[in-house]
Amino acid sequence: MATPARHGPAGVDGGGDDGPSVSVKLVSRQPPVMVFAFYAQLAASSGWTATGQDAAGQANNWTKRYTGELHATLLLIDLDQRVTTAGAQHRYALNCVGSAGA
Repeated sequence: MATPARHGPAGVDGGGDDGPSVSVKLVSRQPPVMVFAFYAQLAASSGWTATGQDAAGQANNWTKRYTGELHATLLLIDLDQRVTTAGAQHRYALNCVGSAGA
């Protein structure tokens, strides 16, 4: 699902720009540690900087700065983190949100 950027008027919510966003759902039978490692390597090789990790200590949050004050945040979530059976299917959400400003 993608949401285009929009500019809101100043007011109760502060107004300003809301960046575009993209949310992708993924499914894998690979162990979560391998899925997180794959996306961490892909993010790093694409210029993203790790900024957070999940409860298991795996990088799951990255940021990237673009020209000017534009930046984006990328977040990978294991939607089935309580499933511990080897080879079990896990669903993931990969969310990216762009924004302008500091």
